[in-house]
Amino acid sequence: MTDIYGNRLILILTSISLPIVPMVWLLTDNFWALLMFQALSGLSWSGFTLCAGNLLYELVPRTRRAAYVAFHNVGTAAGVFVGAMAGAGLALVLPPRAVLFGDSGVVSNLLYLFLLSGLARGVIATLLARRIRDIRKPRKTMTARVLVMRVTGFNAMLGSIYDFVGRTPPSDDPDEK
Repeated sequence: MTDIYGNRLILILTSISLPIVPMVWLLTDNFWALLMFQALSGLSWSGFTLCAGNLLYELVPRTRRAAYVAFHNVGTAAGVFVGAMAGAGLALVLPPRAVLFGDSGVVSNLLYLFLLSGLARGVIATLLARRIRDIRKPRKTMTARVLVMRVTGFNAMLGSIYDFVGRTPPSDDPDEK
């Protein structure tokens, strides 16, 4: 998908879908809904990580690539560590009852952490989405709305048929390649 439509579109789509998961944890206790949104989270994180790596490979000169990948991995691991420690620290100081959500009888402050996680993810995704640029031009242009429709399956079969059956055969003319 990134070879055809570019890293930018998929990176924006996945980064915007990441705040949805902790917010869903606030709204439902249905096991199947939570399982479905965890699957969305797995797809989103894998797409985000893959596209971030692709952009890193495109931006960095080949001679410096190993150093930049190492810095990227250290930064990512440090972010995961700091986020986990901040969450643990907040869990110690937040009130034990979820009074913000009404006196629901839930004796856990995890609801506050889910809310803070979703808000932080949303703010960071919104601020950074405008700064993402593709280095190379995608072969096809597609809007985020059309990509969501294709990935969710609303027009996935039709899109697949057009992609494979409706392709024009490659030309033998070297000027068109």
